[in-house]
Parts: sequence; C-alpha cells; structure tokens
Amino acid sequence: MKVRITAVAGVAALALGLTACGGGGTTQGGGQASTPAGQPASSPAASDGAIKELPPQDINEQPREKVKDGGTLRLAINNLGPQFNRLHANGGLADTDNLADVLLPQAFDSDGSGNLKPNKDLLVSAEQTSTSPQTIVYKINPAAKWSDGKPITAKDFIAQANAMSGKDKKFQAGFTTGYDQIESIKQGADEREVIMIFKAPFQAWQGLFGPLMSAEDTGTPDAFNKNWLNKVGVTGGPFKLDKIDQTAKTFTVVRDDNFWGDKAKLDSIVFRTLAVDAETGAFANGEIDFTDIGPDAAALKQAEAVPGAVIRRAAGPDIRHITLNAGGSEILKDQKVRQAVFMGLNREAITESDLNGLGVPVKTLDNLIYVNTQPAYKPNAGEFGTYNPDKAKALLEEAGWKLEGATRKKDGKELVLRYVIGAGVPITKAEAELAQAMLGEIGIKVNIEQVPLEKFWDDYVYAANFDLCSFSLLGTPFPISDTVSSYKKPEIKDGKPVYVNNTTHFGTDEIDQMLATAASELDPAKAAELANAADVKLWEQALRMTLFQRPQIKAAKANLANLGAPGFADSSEVWENVGFTE
Repeated sequence: MKVRITAVAGVAALALGLTACGGGGTTQGGGQASTPAGQPASSPAASDGAIKELPPQDINEQPREKVKDGGTLRLAINNLGPQFNRLHANGGLADTDNLADVLLPQAFDSDGSGNLKPNKDLLVSAEQTSTSPQTIVYKINPAAKWSDGKPITAKDFIAQANAMSGKDKKFQAGFTTGYDQIESIKQGADEREVIMIFKAPFQAWQGLFGPLMSAEDTGTPDAFNKNWLNKVGVTGGPFKLDKIDQTAKTFTVVRDDNFWGDKAKLDSIVFRTLAVDAETGAFANGEIDFTDIGPDAAALKQAEAVPGAVIRRAAGPDIRHITLNAGGSEILKDQKVRQAVFMGLNREAITESDLNGLGVPVKTLDNLIYVNTQPAYKPNAGEFGTYNPDKAKALLEEAGWKLEGATRKKDGKELVLRYVIGAGVPITKAEAELAQAMLGEIGIKVNIEQVPLEKFWDDYVYAANFDLCSFSLLGTPFPISDTVSSYKKPEIKDGKPVYVNNTTHFGTDEIDQMLATAASELDPAKAAELANAADVKLWEQALRMTLFQRPQIKAAKANLANLGAPGFADSSEVWENVGFTE
C-alpha cells in the first residue's frame, strides 16, 4: 500500500477512468469481502437493489503461507511512460504510481481505512520527537539496500528532500508540499538515522518519502530529470525491472532476490498497455488477470460472466470531477462565467448516469478535499454545486454574454467551450455529452474534442489546452496536504506562469494561505475546520466540480490473493505477498 504526498494535479495521481464498486459477498482471508462472479452481493442493499455501504477494503487478504511460490501476474496500464520518475512533474499518472509501488520503498504504510504505520522494510521507527520545532527522527532498517547494493542511508533522504524542496528550479519536481517546509535534514547518530526539523508545522509528514528514491537518482537535477526517462534507475522494492518493450507496449518486472524483506511470491509481473475500453475484454479473454471495471454496466456483466472470476469492491479516497481551465481559458477567466457553468450542470444527473446499473449508492460529493466517508467531510458546495439554470443565465447576462439565437455572444464572439476527452474512455465521453446538452440549454455551446489518450495529459491538461475536461483524482490519507498543490498559484518561469500540479491553472493568495494554514495545523479537528473553510472558498471560485466519491470495483481471478479494491491503501496490502493460491 502506498502512503505519500502526491506528485500530480488533484488529490493524487491522475486517472481518466472510473473504478466503480458494489458490495461484498463471501468473506475470505482476513475478513475482506469478495463477490464471486455470477452471485449476488450480500452487503446491505437499498430498496432499489443498490449497495448501501461499501467495505473499506476488499483484496482477498491471505497469509503468505497460503500463497504459492511462482507465477506471472498480468496487469493492464493505460500509459507507458516516458517519465517513470514518480516524483517528477511529468511522472504523476496513476500508471507511474503503480509501477513505483513494486520498485521502490515508502516510509509509511496505510490500511484500507487510512490508518498509518512505518514501513517495517524501510524503517525501524519514525517518530515525532518535538512539536516546537516539529522534529522527526527516522531510524532506517539496517538491512535496507538499493538494487545497486548500496545501503539506504540518511543521504538518500537528504538528497530527495533537497530535490523536492523547490529551492532549485532545475529539479522538475511534481510538487513541493511538505518538503518546502523542511528547515533542516541531516544524518543523526549514524548513517541509518535521519533528523528532520520543520520551519513550520506540517501535519502530513508521514506522507513524505513515499516513494523514497536513491540519492543516485535525486542528487542532481540531471539525474532527477533523466535517470527514469524511458528507463528505470536504482530500485529498492521486491521487484526489479526486467525490460520495457516499446514495441509490445509492456513493462515487465521480476522478483529481486536481493530484496532484504520477504521475497516476492510471484516470479514476475507484466504490465500491458491497453486502452481503457479494452481492459474488460482482455480480462474476459484471459489475457490479463485483474482489471478495473469502470462505470459500465455492460462491462460489469461481462466480467461477472467470466468463469473463475470474482468482483472485489470497496469505498476509496478518490474523486470524480469536472475541471474548468480557469486560468488558461480566456472565457473562463471570468468567475461569473465559471459559476454559471457550475450552476448549469446537473451534478445529480451526471452522477446517476455514471453509476447507473452498477448497484452502488448514487450520492454526489459536495467537498473538494474530503470524500463522503471521511469523518471530516462537510457538504460545502452550497449554491455553486446546486443545479440552477435560471441563476446561471442571470450570471451570464451580468458577464455580458447575451443570448442570440441558441448561443450567447459578447462583442461579436460566441460563447463556445472545448470539452477535451481522451479517446477510448467511455465515462468521459458520456460526461461531455451530458454537459454539452445541459450547457446548451443556458446558451453555452460545447464542442467535444476527442484526442489520443497518450497526448491527453501533456498536450492538453498540463498545457492548459482545454476549457473543460474530466478525470479522477486518486486520493491518499493526506487530503489537506494533497490539496495545497492542487490549487497553488503559479510559479513564474521565464516570465510565464507555471502551475505544475494545478490543472485549473488558477490560484489566489487567499486560498493558498488558507490551505497552507490547514496543512500546518497539527490538531486534526482544527485542521479539518480550517480545510473546510478553504473548501467553501474553492467552491466560490468555481474551479473544479466534484461529482461523487469514486467507488472501487475490480475484477480478478478468484485465486488471486492480496490484490483487489484497496480503499485508502490505494494498492495491494504488500506486493511481495501478491500471488495465486492455487
């Protein structure tokens, strides 16, 4: 399971598709519930048959002794590089995140509910020894070493903290949150001890160094930017790279017998690049062993019919949303127009459409920081998250956009927005078509532009080359800290704004300060209160419209153990324990 402050726009790694979910059935292993294909779920259901509650995790948890040695696990990814450095500005895709899980260590682990503990393979302990100033002491496992044979030491922590601090812009870091609050980091009593002192309190310190990379790959800007570009540098996980095949579009890892922890049960894992809409077919044909289903009732039915398959379901930290290009779109730079777009979109109808036929709770998410199942969640969307086409029309009139025929105009220019979608992702296509119809009713013309999936992020989202787009924000146990970089004002480079993680391409001093204050509050209750106050301001700015808490639904071979719907763990329990039971 991975625990980290995220390196990409949004709450976490970016994903175009949706992992939907339902309820558990027969109990297996450590009490995790899975529904055998073709059998009804046994979780509490509403009168319409939908599951009312989802388990926190469903991975078919099994002890190592019940998992056989050997075998190859075949998984699907949607993007193959080129940047495989998870910490790099261009390494923030969900697929890069998944590859980092099997190759690199992380400081902390999380269970499906978000409970944290130090990763025993990397750390003997990690303790906050003082709050004034906030001081953290890491004690590194004496057995921990990199794939090149060098020990993991304080210098690796120091090099990564420097690379991610934001002080040297030559390091193309995907985020600086937390690292930019470090006053000093140094070796302690010996090379296996790290002492880190913050200049301002940082609540989510457990999310730093997840993953941890070798100083060989983070010690200089050139190494940081290039050592994992179209290749893999030094690793430190239960698996190591075997090969990247750009012709077959596969990324293959094999057991690293030099790994100091428990040896991986699997011989190898092959990550095969597939279009989102091709995954379920590949699973049904026996080409892959595990897949996200997505919000497609037909795909769910297809997966349920596969002999020897199970459906694994759980709640999770992820958010489905629609993003507005508030800073890069001339039309959407006007806050009133953005608010009109929000009020012109019926979130309930889009959510119901996305989740139709999946047997899951249909409930909108009214918060940009917390998901519905978190204790700190409050519904902050207010009037800006409420469908109100009449108010939307009035706001457009105030902004100078007058209705002429079916479309509004201002100074002779039509009110036209580009909704950019990645090819082969059914959910985004459906969302775009619904938005097109809804906004058309208030005089906004929407052109849907389908682009190659491999170009969607770099050429469109990161490049601010869109008006509207939608994807999923994959969450972590650190929602406040993750949100800081998601809405941060730009850095100025060569006279131009650079937003890095903020795909809305817009920010304000007020929101930056409110989120920074919340992230520096060590009292959880006070931090949540501050974060919710910032969330109200985010809704007022109308930058990103949440739809729903992204449920998780996965299809897996029934004998696949310790992999499934991870909840807040956002990964398998432990990759070295993943394998087959028979």
